[in-house]
This record gives sequence, structure tokens and C-alpha cells, in this order.
Amino acid sequence: MKRSLFSIALIGMVAAALVVSCSKSYNSHGTIVSVQTQTLNQLFAGLRSTPQGLSVTAGRDTIVYGAKGTMLHFYANSFKTADGTTITSGIINLQLIEMYKPGDMIANRATTMANGQILQSSGQVKLSASQGGIEVFTNGYGIGFKHSTYSGVPMALFYGATANADSIATWTQSDTSHQANVALGTTIDSAGGGGGGGGISGTEVFFYFDTCSSFTLANCDWFYDNDSPKTSVSVVLPDTSYNPTNTQVFLVLPNINRWGGATDTFTAVMSNDGGYGSTAYNASTNTINILSEGNVSIVPAGLSYKLVAITNKNGQYYYWETSGVVPHSGINVHAVLATDTQSDILARMQGL
Repeated sequence: MKRSLFSIALIGMVAAALVVSCSKSYNSHGTIVSVQTQTLNQLFAGLRSTPQGLSVTAGRDTIVYGAKGTMLHFYANSFKTADGTTITSGIINLQLIEMYKPGDMIANRATTMANGQILQSSGQVKLSASQGGIEVFTNGYGIGFKHSTYSGVPMALFYGATANADSIATWTQSDTSHQANVALGTTIDSAGGGGGGGGISGTEVFFYFDTCSSFTLANCDWFYDNDSPKTSVSVVLPDTSYNPTNTQVFLVLPNINRWGGATDTFTAVMSNDGGYGSTAYNASTNTINILSEGNVSIVPAGLSYKLVAITNKNGQYYYWETSGVVPHSGINVHAVLATDTQSDILARMQGL
């Protein structure tokens, strides 16, 4: 009897382990289109940015700055408890991650895709707030995304979420019928700088959004409009030990511009994670594709690109990078990943 119970328990443990380690779905051609794993967080844990700690006093109109220039404007009624009570006094502790470079977005697994389309980004942040160790929420606050130059183009506020701890961030456009969710070009820092160690001067410009409705991932974006034919990007991995359970591929479109404004540039970052943990992967060829919400023909031909693959196998990092111009026939390349250190990968990503 004891032996039977042990056997049943063992079978249950094995089954549970298989469910946790990998759950796959296939399309009608037998190609894997979804792989859910518990290993991607292990891959990126050592690469993620360390949040900055900032603090403000509730009940006051206050502006603080992140180290990379993000402006956070809190009003007297900005903070509230979980039950909706406005917090009017005491110290509020903030945790802020700023993502203005492609490498920062990759490190924090935050791409620039929504509704199967490319977003051109002027920056992303991840923000949380607490008081006395207890999470607090917001009635609304302002956020300014620092931009490299004056711009007259509109940008919209997008909010991000992850379906689970291992999925990449997915983005939802805020309600653009509300004026506060659209920045019709940059504005000058009227506060004149100061605070947060950001080194901001009165000449800095921001895409400013007046009423952010939650502490979460936020992105300053606009859908990228390009008349070039759309094509696909795929990467052939070296062997089956490299696969979507331990590898992530990113495509960077650096310095894309709006309406011919060559000096007013933005960033786009795409991944093989199409949102909610889905990925396009052909096991027979060990090929992984850039996609968004099931779409793979999404990359405009003729744009300069950088393509990156990162793997973590048994605690060892592997890295590969290439660059070029997207051909009309698409990209299909073999990745030759080499062992690398965490610190060197972080340095390489800062150069993307």
C-alpha cells in the first residue's frame, strides 16, 4: 500500500513538473506557436535594471526627477489607499525604472509593440509607490518623458502589463479622446530643474502627460507609419539546446523618424515574444521569429536594424548580435551565440 501511494505521488510530481517546465501549442502545420516556460525570468534576472528609490510627501504639489531625466509631478491628492482613501500626509516611497535606450528596454523585457503594430517610443518607465511598506495607488499624477530635441509631433500614453512573471510587457493605448493622454509635441521644463539628481535644466524638453491613472509600466509612443512593404525576421538557433525556453531574440530599429524629421528620432524594439508568453517557433528547423500578437510580417523593409539573441543555459550566458538594413525579402539568419558574462552583455546592450 505504501509503495502504491509512493508511486502515485511520484507520478503526480513528475506530471506537475512537466506542466510547469513547458506547455506547447501547435498550429495546423505542426509548428509550435506557443511555449510557456518558467525559465525566462532566470534568463533576465541578472540583466534587469535596479529601481531608483525616490520619496515625496503626500498632500503636497511636488515635482521630482529620475536619474535619466523623467519628470514626475504629484498633486496634493495624487496618492490613495487600496480602499480609495486619499492620503494627505506622510512619506511616499517610489521605485522607478527608466528605459530610454533599446538596451534598457531589452534588459527589462519591455518592447514597443501593440495590436500587432510597431510603436516608436520616446521612453518607458516602471513605477510603483508605497507608504510604510504598503502599496499605495493614485488618483492621478503627471509624467514627462525627456526627449532629445524639440518636437512638434504628437505622442500618446500607453500602459503596460505582463500576463505572468515570464511574459514580455504588452501595451495598451490610453483613451486618446482625453487630451491629457496625448502630448501634442514637447514642452519646456517649466519647473526649472532640480530634484532627484537628474541634473535637469530649464532648457530640457518633455512629452508631458497630465493625468496618469495608475502606477505601472508606462510608455510614450505613437504607432509607426511607414509605407515600405512589411516583411518577417527569423533567427535559426545553433541547436535544440537553444530554444524559446532559454533564449530570447530582439530586433532594434534605432533612430526611426516621424514625417521626415531626420533630427527627431525614436526607438522601436521587437521580440520573439508576441505577448502573453506566446512565441513563433519551428522545432523542425529550430527557427524563432519576431512577432506581435501572432503577426510575423511586421517589419518595414529598408530600415537599419540591430538583431540580438540572448541565452541562459545552466547559469551561463550566451550572446549574439548582428546589424544591417532590412531587405524586402526579409531576414533569415543563423545566430552563432558565444559565451559571455553578465557585465559584458549589459555593456553591449547599452551600445544598441
